[in-house]
Amino acid sequence: MMLRSADRMEIFESYPVLAAHLRNWQDQTYDPANLEYREGDSVIFDLETDEAVSISAEQAAELNAENEAELAELKDDFSNIRLPALEKPELLVATTDAMSMDDFSNGIGPAFLAFAREMGWTEFAFVSDCRRPILSQDNDYPPVEAAEKTLLRAGLSKSGDDGYLADAEAFAALLGPLFYIARCNACAPYILFSAKGASAVGTLCKYANIHLDCYDEDETNRIDAGLEAAGMELLPDGHCHEKFSDDGAISGRRIEL
Repeated sequence: MMLRSADRMEIFESYPVLAAHLRNWQDQTYDPANLEYREGDSVIFDLETDEAVSISAEQAAELNAENEAELAELKDDFSNIRLPALEKPELLVATTDAMSMDDFSNGIGPAFLAFAREMGWTEFAFVSDCRRPILSQDNDYPPVEAAEKTLLRAGLSKSGDDGYLADAEAFAALLGPLFYIARCNACAPYILFSAKGASAVGTLCKYANIHLDCYDEDETNRIDAGLEAAGMELLPDGHCHEKFSDDGAISGRRIEL
């Protein structure tokens, strides 16, 4: 099995659909306009007192400048990469019939490897959705601690923003641990992946699903058939929900303030 870290730009040059998808994602997700402050807004500056303060126009401008700088640091610079123009994708949401997160974690690797073989996909890249490490959040929930140890042993890092290149076997073997990170670390970046030469980009979902944004109609049909052949399932309405608890709560999910 092969897995190695790789500079994000190296990955984007070899995986143009992943790069174009991520650029569009970052433009929407890390847009300063989403967090714009205005004069008169109530802001909590001191978490200990939890007291909201009505801000002035000058304070609003300062906060907006800080946000803009912080968000710019998270975004990748795609200016020197030729990217394909992407149309609106078709979304497929894939999962397994697991009845618990442990069962899902143990079974998703073999199921995905069977799917990859149906598709003829042999090489993969996976990255965080911004310039932060996949393992940027600490979490003392035992399954997450175990997942992190597995990922660190495999070569992932808690520092730096590199992505990773892997063959199908190595990537599939890490999907269970990666899903625990995606599910339980609420402040960690999203995890995106794509296969070499593919026109689809996957995102690991906290509800133990794979979101596949598909940019080619023929490949979409092949993905649909490949998932079925591999024993995986498509959510009929594409709507995610928590399936391992009655109250919708996710065991071990933590927010890092």
